[in-house]
Amino acid sequence: MSIAATRMKRASRGPRVSVWVATSGNDNNPGTQAAPLATIVAARNKVRSIIAAGRPVGGIAVNVMAGTYPQSASVDFVAGDSGTAASPVIWRAVGGPVTLTGSVAIPPSAYQAVPPAMATLFPGNIRSQVCMVDLAALGVDTPVETQDRDSWTATGATIVVDGAALTLARYPNNGWLPVQAGSTASDMNSPVVLKTTDATVLSWAGATGDARLCAEIVYQWASQIMNVTSIDAGAGTITAQAHSNWGVGTPDTSIGRYYIFNLPQALDSPNEYYIDTANRKAYFVPGTTASVTTINTTIIHCYYTSYLTFDGIGVAEGRFHGYTISGSSHITLRNLTAAHLNAGIMLNDATDTLLDNVTVHDIGTVGVSLSGGDRPTLMPGNNTLQYSRVYDCSLRVPNYNPAVDINGVGAKVLHNNIYNSPHALIILRGNDHLIQDNWIHHGVLDNSDAGAFYCGRDWTERGNVLNRNWFSDIGTPDHRFTVAIYYDDCESGFVATNNILVDTWYGLHHCGRDNFFDNNVIVRAQGMAWHVGNWGSGPDNQAMLAQRYNDMINTPTYQAAAWAKYPHFATILSDEPNVPKYNTVSNCLIVDSVPGAADNYPVYPQVTVSGLQTLTAAQLGLDTTTHMAAADSIVTNGSGTFKRIDISRIYHP
Repeated sequence: MSIAATRMKRASRGPRVSVWVATSGNDNNPGTQAAPLATIVAARNKVRSIIAAGRPVGGIAVNVMAGTYPQSASVDFVAGDSGTAASPVIWRAVGGPVTLTGSVAIPPSAYQAVPPAMATLFPGNIRSQVCMVDLAALGVDTPVETQDRDSWTATGATIVVDGAALTLARYPNNGWLPVQAGSTASDMNSPVVLKTTDATVLSWAGATGDARLCAEIVYQWASQIMNVTSIDAGAGTITAQAHSNWGVGTPDTSIGRYYIFNLPQALDSPNEYYIDTANRKAYFVPGTTASVTTINTTIIHCYYTSYLTFDGIGVAEGRFHGYTISGSSHITLRNLTAAHLNAGIMLNDATDTLLDNVTVHDIGTVGVSLSGGDRPTLMPGNNTLQYSRVYDCSLRVPNYNPAVDINGVGAKVLHNNIYNSPHALIILRGNDHLIQDNWIHHGVLDNSDAGAFYCGRDWTERGNVLNRNWFSDIGTPDHRFTVAIYYDDCESGFVATNNILVDTWYGLHHCGRDNFFDNNVIVRAQGMAWHVGNWGSGPDNQAMLAQRYNDMINTPTYQAAAWAKYPHFATILSDEPNVPKYNTVSNCLIVDSVPGAADNYPVYPQVTVSGLQTLTAAQLGLDTTTHMAAADSIVTNGSGTFKRIDISRIYHP
């Protein structure tokens, strides 16, 4: 039986009270299967009236017939919309996929010819194909974003053609704009002035308009999007204005990376578009269907709710979040897709929330955020992401906006396929999280000094476990210091066991205390299989670490008894806190990789090393044709103190 048929059968026999919604319905209808409602908001209001009249035994099922349901504003669920354990409220797709969109369709009648003066600005290879759409006539505003890593604000208008989101026209399409010595970018109060000899971009002098500059000025992990204020061919400069001090400083022309975007002159591909914000016009190559994002708020927001299930209720094409779960408990999202959004599914102070078999992709910033639990008491949030795919995130802000962001206490990330990111795929904050049985691959594809799994700069973030994950294809051939598992600047108290790390620059890099790295397999680590460093041992970092430690233990609700389970935690300030102590690297297979090491200056890390086997693929009998074949060989051919890894539960493509 198909999924659609199964849902239809369940709908016919489900909880005692049912409400029906269909695109062909009418909000004046009673909401029965024969006379359904037309909108999600009307169905929510119907549920409210049912609950107000007396909560039905067995709960309420809202059966949403397949189709697309455009939203002009957030659909908000509040406490009064909640179910209970005995009487849950279940929203479910029936008869096929359901998608709530935060966009409006662009009808064929909206396409206009490009005025001749404007047409001359587009490259000749595409000039005749580009059409103009008056977004003002469609009621669409048109901001173009300026963002840095901490900006999760709504983005500007995105054009979606034939189901694929277009990219704001950029130059160069691939690679980076060459920048020469003499460039300046001291702080946010001074202009950023880049010197360049690129003839193409200098030919656009005076045509800044809505142009933006994406700049990684000092570090390849700190980008900022800023307004371009001038292009001066005579001086050979591009001038822009930073809006924060993030990543701003004396430009390093050897590693700094830049591109310019949202100029008509850069629109040279059907995959791109240009927005004229002053005149509220969009320019792009039409397809069979097209839409433009409009909603600046989250599409579905659950605010202090409980016992709600959304089964098959997808979200797409919005400028902010797809789902936001705030202060809620016992919420379930399953069998749904969140796509073409600024952020996908965001849990904030949530508990006992399950994301099961969700697909999240084409996201501007964070794909999934799991936040919940109470750190001072170590009360777990019990939020779980499982059997899901999260990919192609961090498309608009390329640093520190991972596919999966974890915070709080006691989250679980299990059996997922997490991939394709310019920076980290998973970033973790907090305690007692479990990352297990995931395929984590193709991360850190466009940054340096970053990890596919990353955390850092806090002695208090302990009790976290990475077990039986398969990491592969981390970084690019020019490496730029990319790591599979990265505990940065004194991060402490982690356990990493039974992981398989294939094709990375560093397998493990850390600089903390009480970290346990055991029974892992590192294959083709070109920089170093493992590294224990002394980064973060300087006075500035130590002061920051001590402040975070003291902030935690002096929190009024802090429970010392709960935190006593972490070794050496209570005495850290009196136990050479600048020294990376009590670390273990043991029983690992190091295959066709540069062996590991610990730093020896100026601070000597303490690490117990035992049971490591340095082998070649041939010695191990390793089939390197595919990563899974390699893993299969590893689990059957490991020897010595290395214990067999059962990979049967790791996500398989």
